[in-house]
Amino acid sequence: MFLVEPLEPADAVRMFMERAAAAAPGFPRDPDAPEAPERRAVAEICRRLDGIPLALELAATRVRALGVRELAERLNDRFRVLTFGQRGAPARQQTLRAVIDWSWELLSAPERIVLRRLAAHSDGCDLAAAEAVCAGDGVARDEVLDLVTRLVDRSLVVVVGGPSGPRYRLLESVAAYATERLHEMEDLTAVRDRHLRHYRALAEHAEPRLRGAGQRDRLARLDAEAGNLRSALDEAVRRAGAGEPEEAVRLATALAWWWLLRGRLTEARRSLGAVLAATDGASGSGAPATDGASGCGASVPASGCGASVPASGSGASAPASGCGASAPASGSGAPTSAETPTAPPPAAPNSRSCTPRSPCSPGTTRPPP
Repeated sequence: MFLVEPLEPADAVRMFMERAAAAAPGFPRDPDAPEAPERRAVAEICRRLDGIPLALELAATRVRALGVRELAERLNDRFRVLTFGQRGAPARQQTLRAVIDWSWELLSAPERIVLRRLAAHSDGCDLAAAEAVCAGDGVARDEVLDLVTRLVDRSLVVVVGGPSGPRYRLLESVAAYATERLHEMEDLTAVRDRHLRHYRALAEHAEPRLRGAGQRDRLARLDAEAGNLRSALDEAVRRAGAGEPEEAVRLATALAWWWLLRGRLTEARRSLGAVLAATDGASGSGAPATDGASGCGASVPASGCGASVPASGSGASAPASGCGASAPASGSGAPTSAETPTAPPPAAPNSRSCTPRSPCSPGTTRPPP
């Protein structure tokens, strides 16, 4: 026996309300009742517990003591909060951790390896990413699909649609559990390395195609992997701070056009700033580093097109003459023109004009801030 198939959102809300009403006198059973408290919090609880019936029952027992809003806020520590089941229920149904522990023990060793390595992904992954990240010690690449399929059959992994085909996503409670297991294992560093290299390669492959006929498809692909790209860049920045800047510089450079075209200017400024700060810190001098590590000076615009990016990241777009397309300010994802970029506008005094395709010349010292 493994996790029961998750309920549909409306059914999950109805079940939670019924169980909460039984545990907390005065709590309404009908989710549509005018006095139904904190509908948004109830919906969040059901969503974050993935509609798993037993998890909803455990959560409902906490409503009397916490209320639904406080309960929703405490789900980040779900394994401590969801600890008391119904009297007389089997031990494996008394806590959320016990439920998943029991399912974990029923898995084969290769299934456990793949499940915990899937937890390295954010917001799911496609099959290519699963094969790249999950294959390794104990699991061959050609075994990954079969193992993922078994986890889907056991309701530990769900399949959702994506721009390049099916995506595999862990239920949130399962992801939290598998992440703990991943951090206990010796292969954590190797898994993070494979994750970083896969998504850096994905970004580098997409970058030149963002200015051609396939722009729309590439943007959709990068949009779907936004969480994984952020996680990969976080790992790359951590390594840059430890003296290994190459991956951070390559990934940030490859993402510059995506940030621009999607209007992710605040994210671009924050990410590039983190990369530059990490590479400066790794230099050990505290003085401005040369461009040999970062590819551009400290005044690199987040748009990568020689245009300054406002700190707020809103209401601005790069000049069309510099990029061949204006960046949407909202980041809503509307595709932009796929024209080939023309030469960037002249750089302002005391700044460098850099593009994702044209980094600053090696040996150029960054201007003072």
